[in-house]
Amino acid sequence: MELLNIKKSPLQLFSKQLVHLKYVQHIQDDLNKNDVNKLYTKINYLNQSYIFHLIAYWQVFIESLVKDKFENIKLNSCTNPFDNVLNRHIENKLKIFNTPNSNNIDSLLKDTLGINNVTDCWNTDKFNKVQAIKHLNEILDSRHKIAHTGKTSKELNYESNYEDMNFIFELATLLQKSVDEYLVS
Repeated sequence: MELLNIKKSPLQLFSKQLVHLKYVQHIQDDLNKNDVNKLYTKINYLNQSYIFHLIAYWQVFIESLVKDKFENIKLNSCTNPFDNVLNRHIENKLKIFNTPNSNNIDSLLKDTLGINNVTDCWNTDKFNKVQAIKHLNEILDSRHKIAHTGKTSKELNYESNYEDMNFIFELATLLQKSVDEYLVS
């Protein structure tokens, strides 16, 4: 008898984290309804916080995707004398993974799961891979500037943050699908 798998996928967990970002925007709504001192400054910090969390969740998604797929491979494989070596290899690659841009994602998935150029999946009717990389790099650059200078030249607001979140979720959806299809075939 096959057991029912109720474990959430990395994409489902990522989606749940993104839902929590709405609270940053709810705080903005609440601030806008009241007479608040330094409203612009407070909303600016909230917008920066949104970008920080978005990129943190994006990186966690990528790491979870690798861990989840590696665990699935192990479950469907015979015990191997190199399992401990493989586990340490995956852990080491995840420890040094940072800045979840296309090059680092491609490198991580190649080094851990053997998938070459996984971000080639970022071709859709809405954007091609070059456009996707450009948009992702703009978001990553914004987070980097906030982290290291406390400000960014990118206009951050309620709408643009929401659009960036939707864009990154679409990239995540494409990655999840691509990895799932690769490991099934």
